Amino acid sequence: MDLIQGDYGFDLNFTITDSNSSALDLTNSSIKFKMAKVGASTSTVDGTCTIDDASSGTCHYTVQSGDLSETGSYKWEVEVTYTGKIVTAKQAEGIIILAEKP
Repeated sequence: MDLIQGDYGFDLNFTITDSNSSALDLTNSSIKFKMAKVGASTSTVDGTCTIDDASSGTCHYTVQSGDLSETGSYKWEVEVTYTGKIVTAKQAEGIIILAEKP
C-alpha cells in the first residue's frame, strides 16, 4: 500500500479474521493500529481503531497528522485486545510512504 508523506484524515479499513478466514467478533475488545519503519524496534504509530461492525470484524484507523511524516518502508499490525488475551493480525503487505508530490 503506497501512501503520500504528510497526508492525513483518511481511514485505513480492516476486517479481522481468524485462521479459517472467518470474521473475528470484536465485541468487548479494544483495537490498536501499530506501524513501525522496517528495521526499527519501536512503533512510529500506535493509535486506537474504531470498530465499525463488531460481529463482522470490521474496524478502521483514521490517519492522524504526523503519522506519515517520514518516507520509507513500514510494517504494520492491528492488535485486538480482549480481557486477558491479545490477538495480533499482521499485515499481508507493507506500507510505503512516498515523498510529497510537488
